[in-house]
Amino acid sequence: MNIYLDSPLECLPPPPPMLAPVPTIPTAVRPMTELFERYAVECLPLLSPRTQRWYRHHIRDLIRDFGNFEQGAIRPKDIGRWMQAPGVARQHRNKTRSVLSAVLNLAAGVWFVEGIDSNPCSLVKKHPSKPRDRYIGDDEFKAVRAMATFPFQLAMDLALITGQRRGDILDLTWMNVRHDFLDLTQGKSGKRLGIKITPKLAEVLLRARQYKPFVGPRLYVVRTRTGEPFSHEGFSSAWQRLMNDALRTGAIRKRFTFHDLRAKCASDKKNLQSASALLGHSDQGLTRRIYVRNLQMVDPGEGLPT
Repeated sequence: MNIYLDSPLECLPPPPPMLAPVPTIPTAVRPMTELFERYAVECLPLLSPRTQRWYRHHIRDLIRDFGNFEQGAIRPKDIGRWMQAPGVARQHRNKTRSVLSAVLNLAAGVWFVEGIDSNPCSLVKKHPSKPRDRYIGDDEFKAVRAMATFPFQLAMDLALITGQRRGDILDLTWMNVRHDFLDLTQGKSGKRLGIKITPKLAEVLLRARQYKPFVGPRLYVVRTRTGEPFSHEGFSSAWQRLMNDALRTGAIRKRFTFHDLRAKCASDKKNLQSASALLGHSDQGLTRRIYVRNLQMVDPGEGLPT
């Protein structure tokens, strides 16, 4: 007997219980922490390891300062007050603001988060910053180089000749050294460069090959006494000790950063276009504004009328 057709209604088996609908939480009441964590998961792996470390510091600060805000509730004046808060270096706050702006741009234009239709950071100015103007003279370079250990001399020479960033020089392996050029991809920009091996660069690379121990063709050009690559933190600490020694002995009067060697390379080039291409810049204005720091000699006017 088919109970569904022949039995009275009360004999029918009870229907299966309906699943209770999952309550939906409006996006607007979700905390900003969710977006910061999403950015860390989806976007940070696309950056270089060193940049990832810095960005994680900024994301930590953003979670602390804005994590409890509801998504869509951050207003320009909230960001403005945060930018003006005392106790934080202005340039550090500028960089953290840039990460916040990147998250909000994605929330509005890619993730389509409810309640975020625009980026409030666009209405808040960064702190003004002045480009560094420290130019390293030839005598200063020679004096510091003479005090440096052999691996640091190599790193300084490579920075001055190639104009590359510290991270790219420390990451340089013998696999990047082709027959007549260096084949490298910049860690910050992802731009691939082919740098011709000139006689001066060839001499530096030869000294690097002869440095003991030579640990095979797949490892690093600039390496420690044990053949290991320098960590970025270890190199930075050793560089600060070198600067302190140079100041204490009077070799230099004002410290400079390793990154200033990149600016010296650009400044010493006679052609701005060539300098910009070597640094991997697509905008010559950036090279001129940030990296050309030496005194630029110009011709005077034609003189007084006769």
